[in-house]
Amino acid sequence: MVRDGDLVGAAILIAKFDFHADFDINDMIVRLIEDLDRLDVAKSLVKKNPESQKNYVNILLSMKNVKGAVKAVKEFNLDPSELPQVVEAPCINAVNYFVSQTFRAQNHPDHIPLSKVEDLLFGDPLLISCLLLLLLKRWKKMHKGNLNEPFIHKILGIIKRSNFKASDPHVSPELKELMAQI
Repeated sequence: MVRDGDLVGAAILIAKFDFHADFDINDMIVRLIEDLDRLDVAKSLVKKNPESQKNYVNILLSMKNVKGAVKAVKEFNLDPSELPQVVEAPCINAVNYFVSQTFRAQNHPDHIPLSKVEDLLFGDPLLISCLLLLLLKRWKKMHKGNLNEPFIHKILGIIKRSNFKASDPHVSPELKELMAQI
């Protein structure tokens, strides 16, 4: 175990002399990023190993650093199709913005009707999937999963109009689980 005071120096030596097998690289990456804010040093640890690069991206995503993860995918020339969370996370963030505008008061200047959000996202299965995930989470939280609540009928309407199928490959397990409840 490398103490935090020596972590940056140790990471540089590990990267330079290729001692990766002797250390828990994922733990070092987490500590470098989370405790010391040293993405540059963490990145140098994974530069030569594509599998470690994917782990680095997943660690960034687990820390909610979507921007850093997307940037790392580009820098390492990784295939985004091998890391679906990298594609899904920015989509969820974007869709979350529009969904949050939907739930503002109707007289608020930033309010967007749900129908306009649906129109904006229509045609992109990944974005519709993100929209449904966010709406179903809100339904479960705010309406306690009540199937008689009018809000669920809006969600069912979106599912019908978009020809959404839970069996599609881009649908997250979390969304499949929520859809099984309706």
